[in-house]
Amino acid sequence: MKNILLIDDDYYKRENYKESLSEIYKDDYCNFSEFKSRNMALEFMKENYSELDLIILDWNFPIYENSFAIPDAGDYILNFLKKMDANIDVIICSREEATPEVDYSNIIGFCLYQDDISLTDEFRKIIQKNKIFVKEKNK
Repeated sequence: MKNILLIDDDYYKRENYKESLSEIYKDDYCNFSEFKSRNMALEFMKENYSELDLIILDWNFPIYENSFAIPDAGDYILNFLKKMDANIDVIICSREEATPEVDYSNIIGFCLYQDDISLTDEFRKIIQKNKIFVKEKNK
């Protein structure tokens, strides 16, 4: 089973992520947790980060539910992961270019989200390049 966290304020994008990743990991069950704000995602991660295999991270999203997106919100998530010394693969997928200020070594790829691209193909390239199809959880 793959435990995948989706952090994006766009419902349609989260649905695309789930469809694409389910296709890629069709032999494994994907357990998706999804959040559209920084605070809700951080609250979840405080309790569950050690169980996560992959994070799909938007770059600009709200701090609170039902508020406006802020630029570079993804850095807050990367900073948390770095402080926790987490070993979770992250794919940054955003409509805008992402330039992380936090040096988090487990960023395995960037995907510029466009409505007309196949996320399955983009994610598959990143995942195959990083060989996380067969990644085993460190116990």
